[in-house]
Amino acid sequence: MTVDERDWPLVRVTLDGPVGVLEALRYHDDVARWCGRAERFALLHDRRRAVHRHDPAVVRLESAQIRARRAQMADRCVGLAAVVPPALAARLDGSGAVALRARFGCPSAVFATLPEAEAWLRARLAAG
Repeated sequence: MTVDERDWPLVRVTLDGPVGVLEALRYHDDVARWCGRAERFALLHDRRRAVHRHDPAVVRLESAQIRARRAQMADRCVGLAAVVPPALAARLDGSGAVALRARFGCPSAVFATLPEAEAWLRARLAAG
């Protein structure tokens, strides 16, 4: 997992392999820090090369952290865009966005390309 904050308040997260416990802890520490800032932010998750085999300890940690931050994410994150392979994006057809919003608490969308996801997030940031 790579986290890129150079274009704050747009944060890019690239998932290109299985996520370990230390990576998950670092990421959730980052989320806590972003939620504590005065400026609202947007998350772009590039999941095109993600590996979906997770250690049960990571799954438990992530579930607990997401539940603990859901209200803060609803307040501080203007949007979470997940970029997935085009075939998966077509199959999800809106259901992925509903699932993401239910899980994370912030407006969410699933896209097949990075430019589409980035444009959606930039529009949300501009709208406040």
